[in-house]
Amino acid sequence: MAFNSILKKALVSACYAFSVIILAYALIGICFVDGMGLEPRSVFLLYPLSFGFALANSILKCTTLKSGLKLISHFAIITLSLILFVYVPRSRLISAGTGMIIFALYVLIYVIFAAIYSFVISKKQKIKDKNEDYKKVY
Repeated sequence: MAFNSILKKALVSACYAFSVIILAYALIGICFVDGMGLEPRSVFLLYPLSFGFALANSILKCTTLKSGLKLISHFAIITLSLILFVYVPRSRLISAGTGMIIFALYVLIYVIFAAIYSFVISKKQKIKDKNEDYKKVY
């Protein structure tokens, strides 16, 4: 697959992720903050966050990597994106203790979803292996 094709898919996926993130961000702002709560700087930083999500998801879909390595890479990219584009710009508003609690909750939620994802993928693989036709070697 050509690099341009991969980049185009990643950018389109980032646009989809940006749309979902901006909608969630606006809904949270409406529900918990007076007014919209959408600052231009925050909106500007949401697209690189979306691109990080798209990149992490493309690694998760990669068929050449082992599943453990894919999950570790996905976790690292998502975590780095969240730290760089969500936590650091708001670090003056969030205390260190609150940041650690949020990070611990994030890791717990990620581990739960990663376990569910791994379980589903392993079941799909077992079904696929079971349904393959046996071919005689000799």
